Amino acid sequence: MKKLNYLIIFSVLLLSFGCSNLFVPPGLDEAGAEKYIEENKLDAPTGVSASYNSGRVYITWDSVSGADSYDVYYRANSSDGNYSYIDMSYGTSYYDYDIYSGNTYYYKIKAAAYGKIDSDFSDWASCYVP
Repeated sequence: MKKLNYLIIFSVLLLSFGCSNLFVPPGLDEAGAEKYIEENKLDAPTGVSASYNSGRVYITWDSVSGADSYDVYYRANSSDGNYSYIDMSYGTSYYDYDIYSGNTYYYKIKAAAYGKIDSDFSDWASCYVP
């Protein structure tokens, strides 16, 4: 019963942090679940950059081994605080058209794959919209 309780609590925690496509095998104790997560977590994307051109912000990043898709997040006018989900990309770039003049936008990326644990956020990249 103790193993099942750990699995339920752990699954709820993962879902609350956006790890919705993870399946932790039943019967693992806490140490086993932590090891499983460590072995199945994707690396965070690197090389994130953002640039403004022709009414849109173009965001690019380096690919992550094992990733099927990437989740794009943004925040306006400050790099600190919570980032909001924009959309998913199957490639290593994304165009953001929902932007307003005079704002600086900050972007972070997460790598995702079915059966794996979503990565942590990448470092942020920023872009000023004139």
